Amino acid sequence: MKNAKAGPTFLIIIALVAWNVLTPGQQARAYVAEDLVGLADKIQNDSPGIELTLWSDKAEYSVGEPVHFGFSADKACYLLLLDIGTSGKMTLLFPNKWHTYNQVERGKEYAIPPEGGAFVYTVAGPVGTERIKALASLDPLAKDVESLQEQLRRPLEQSSTAGGTFLVVKNADMVLKDIGTTLSKVDPTKWATVELRFKVSVDSGK
Repeated sequence: MKNAKAGPTFLIIIALVAWNVLTPGQQARAYVAEDLVGLADKIQNDSPGIELTLWSDKAEYSVGEPVHFGFSADKACYLLLLDIGTSGKMTLLFPNKWHTYNQVERGKEYAIPPEGGAFVYTVAGPVGTERIKALASLDPLAKDVESLQEQLRRPLEQSSTAGGTFLVVKNADMVLKDIGTTLSKVDPTKWATVELRFKVSVDSGK
């Protein structure tokens, strides 16, 4: 079900899910979804120069159920897909072990998990509304977000929701702030943003 649109060539997708995040050598930092959503909501563009489409296969998932995302852009772009859910954890879904470089082709539809991938990505919960924020730019923006690049160079923790396939992002608030600061310096006609939401509920069969 395609249910979100916006206008890319550099594409960043940010999905919002909440969790406790532990940075090695520091005390665990507890994020709540509202904090991360508030930071993501500040990243807006009313005059996008790119068209970006983002969707999920359903509008509602039960905790523990596999979830599938899809996205495409009307121009060649660079993609980041971040899942920040209802408990405070932010997970990098793209790039990943199948797509180690985050450039995507014009008009091509991409899927997470990819077709033929030997894994599933499950909804972690708790119940609530999960958000995916997509950001697209004509320039390779991610290379300028140092807080994210540092983690890409030195992966520290893997997500258990897909067998260790995806990187768990540390200092999620800093990463979102850095993305917002970087985009604020970019011509609005060279980037775009769009958000996808779906509900997370308790499995009625349990």
